[in-house]
Amino acid sequence: MRFATSLPALASLILFHGVFAENNPTFPKSSESTPKTLAVYAPKPEYPLEARRRRLVGRGVAILEINRRTGYVKSARMQPSTGHKILDEAALSGFRQWHFWPATVSKVEIPVRYSTKGFSY
Repeated sequence: MRFATSLPALASLILFHGVFAENNPTFPKSSESTPKTLAVYAPKPEYPLEARRRRLVGRGVAILEINRRTGYVKSARMQPSTGHKILDEAALSGFRQWHFWPATVSKVEIPVRYSTKGFSY
């Protein structure tokens, strides 16, 4: 089992759990009855160089299906898409690496935004 040890990963842990996640409508939401979603490993998706060069931007929502027993992402899809395959693939590639505390969540929806300044939630 892989756990967060770096400072950015620990910051992700704090952001995913507690008041910030509950009160911020643009932050990842759990479809479970409890609004708290605890990610133990959550690297930020990249903004691909080719997309930056082409100044591609877009918004969408990544939907992650989580294996409740292990906490690993078992599938990820965009609904709706950002409008650009390269941005969708970059976001999903990053989100497929995420890991959650086992038995805490089975589905997570994450708003995705790519702007000329990069990726944001």
